[in-house]
Amino acid sequence: MLLNSCFLGASSPDEWNEAHIVAILKPKKDRLLPESFRPIALCNAIYKIYASLIQTRLSAALDSSLRTTQYGFRANKSTAQPIFVLRQILDLHERHQGKMHFLFLDWSKAFDSITHENIEIALQRYEVPEPFTKAITALYRAPTFRVKNGSDLSSLHPQQRGIRQGCPLSPYLVIIVLSCLMHDVEEEYTSKFELLPNPFSASSPLWDLEYADDTVLFSPNPVTLQRLLHILQHAARIGLHLNLDKCEHLQLNTEQDIYFRDTEQGQCQCSTCFPGSPVPHGPPVPVSAIVKYLGVYLSQKARAQTDITKRLAITYASLKVLRPFSSQETSLQTGNSLYMDKSSEQ
Repeated sequence: MLLNSCFLGASSPDEWNEAHIVAILKPKKDRLLPESFRPIALCNAIYKIYASLIQTRLSAALDSSLRTTQYGFRANKSTAQPIFVLRQILDLHERHQGKMHFLFLDWSKAFDSITHENIEIALQRYEVPEPFTKAITALYRAPTFRVKNGSDLSSLHPQQRGIRQGCPLSPYLVIIVLSCLMHDVEEEYTSKFELLPNPFSASSPLWDLEYADDTVLFSPNPVTLQRLLHILQHAARIGLHLNLDKCEHLQLNTEQDIYFRDTEQGQCQCSTCFPGSPVPHGPPVPVSAIVKYLGVYLSQKARAQTDITKRLAITYASLKVLRPFSSQETSLQTGNSLYMDKSSEQ
């Protein structure tokens, strides 16, 4: 009864608006820096059931219309698929000594930056029925949060933008917005420069892969890729900005650099996008010999050896930590003591 009332009335109880934010330290990050923590929202249990129901119905109707190169938070899709495609492209161009450029992009706090207005616009563009759109936007009409640290809670703060990491619906809203963004980039590029990159087939252009906000662009032509990058940087209009220092450029059989645009505002006027223009480029995209993408290491040699070596090193390091517990000198009493200490912590 409550859930139907919320959906039909495009409203939600006041207690659903408040979330408690718990900061989770990211792996191998400096705990003294605020950006090293991932803010996870602990939401009302009934709210999460309601949001999950909306997400299930929304994805059933919308999933087939989303961008096919977006693999995040979708049924029957995983990180394995974009990794497989990237390895196939690397292998193909390594075998034939072909040139290829890959740009691994790092969005600055993508989940926290997307505006609520752009979520609503994206839903309307995909022609989501008005009752669904209103029900979803109602959840972001007046969201608030408190920061939780142990048993302590901060004062109440308004959440003016971004989605809640920890809400079943929010990640799906992000990929809807990002699908709109990549569609717009492709439309603008083809209207200005016509042909898109096609590493496999001219009839099936392919220039991007995404897993949620983990984005990679690729093309054998550096001019084409630079133009796509410059158009994509205009994503600042919806609140998304690139971390220029954390983006990476993987070069295969080439040493040619690719440059960011000089400003995120307005249409790019550089000499690559407008031949003959005196407007300079921005800084070059940092070049890397090895890139970690979705947990897998990719290198200029297009071989799996780099990834296997990295994984073996991690495995050996873990075994080294556990070795004292497998030693015959470790007594049963010590093992029981460790078990009791662990149980008491829980």
